[in-house]
Amino acid sequence: MDLVMHEEFDVQTELLSRPRAALEKIEQQLSELKKRMKRKNQESS
Repeated sequence: MDLVMHEEFDVQTELLSRPRAALEKIEQQLSELKKRMKRKNQESS
């Protein structure tokens, strides 16, 4: 069984939190764009 030091675990956790935050931001932007497109399509109908 491989064990890691607590400090290494903390570093990896921090490193993984950055892409996770970026992904959440992109998902939010995508959701907003989808809402805008839906409204625009409804307006032009």
